[in-house]
Amino acid sequence: TPCITLSPYEEDYSIDAGLYNPQETVPTPTPTATPAGATIGDRVWQDFNANGVQNAGEPGYGGVTVNLLSGCTGTTLVTSTTTQNNGAYSFYPLTAGDYRIQVIAPAGLAFSPQGATGEPFGDSDVDSSGVSACIALGAIEELSTIDAGLYDPNAPIPTATDTPLPPTPTNTGIPPTPTFTPTQTPTPTNTPVPPTPTRTPVPPTPTSTPGTPPSLVTCPDGSTPLLLNGSFEAPVIPAAWQLIDEAQVPGWLTNATDNKIEIAQSGAYGISSFDGVQFNELNASSAAALYQDIATTPGSTILWGFAHRGRNGTDTVSLRLGSPSGVAEQAKFNTNNDAWLEFTGTYIVPAGQTTTRVEFSPLSTAGGLANEGNFLDGILVCQLP
Repeated sequence: TPCITLSPYEEDYSIDAGLYNPQETVPTPTPTATPAGATIGDRVWQDFNANGVQNAGEPGYGGVTVNLLSGCTGTTLVTSTTTQNNGAYSFYPLTAGDYRIQVIAPAGLAFSPQGATGEPFGDSDVDSSGVSACIALGAIEELSTIDAGLYDPNAPIPTATDTPLPPTPTNTGIPPTPTFTPTQTPTPTNTPVPPTPTRTPVPPTPTSTPGTPPSLVTCPDGSTPLLLNGSFEAPVIPAAWQLIDEAQVPGWLTNATDNKIEIAQSGAYGISSFDGVQFNELNASSAAALYQDIATTPGSTILWGFAHRGRNGTDTVSLRLGSPSGVAEQAKFNTNNDAWLEFTGTYIVPAGQTTTRVEFSPLSTAGGLANEGNFLDGILVCQLP
């Protein structure tokens, strides 16, 4: 190679080498389509009281046909799927563009009122004909909020009061507090050599308070989503929970020796997912880390957020950020099994760091079991404008 001049802490992974056999015929390359990574999905459910809200005790509706339509008008079909037994469906991978969801109601059933709560989750998102509003989907966007409620217009409407989903947390304890003490960024003084890369975490704070429904933090307008499959909606699993090889889980990798990642359906282990219809159990077959390596711009500020919940009691997870060869713990999070708690914070990408690893590492579980604990969901990372 030509001479390569490296600066301190610089990482250069662009030096490649190709080999070929000059005795073999060179095949004509076949163009490969750029892989797509966007997702649309959620669930179809039985809305017994026809109020358009997903109440406790209202199950998913399996075997319902769901179509993906191209564009904001017309009936051009992109693809079709059928809901699982729990009502879940998902379209992946998709390219960026405009789409609509069309749900085909079984004979004798009608669609619930559209947009009853005004929120992106917990209500029905299709109109009386079963078609959603136009969806402008980004290249790696994960939109797992397009639900549809079905009810029998000839059946009596129950008068019992149901509890709307997502469930109200019953945790009356102290919200988990990160174990590090945040400090103000000091006034610059003489800096020792070599310089320390700038890494100034903003104190992570829970955005869900015990006694209130969990919120859902999203990337602000003008920001760029950087992380894929943060709510573990792909692949759609056929059972309550399943250990899946990392190669089948878009975006995510693990350092588990068996390369397995656990994904569970909403309702598994007696809890509802925080976002969408699936979630992750970090302690799968072992106490292994889960991570993604994402492209980042040195000097930029990224917003991170995730929801955490214990399984059998209080579990502890560590969030680590940094270069793939040098992740550093940002904070520890202790959450019990009463409710999901969501945490957010910011991170300044150090100079020269064009790839940032986002890693979740299990530190402890209630009872000390290596293969049970630390539920994760609703993970996001986005570059702020």
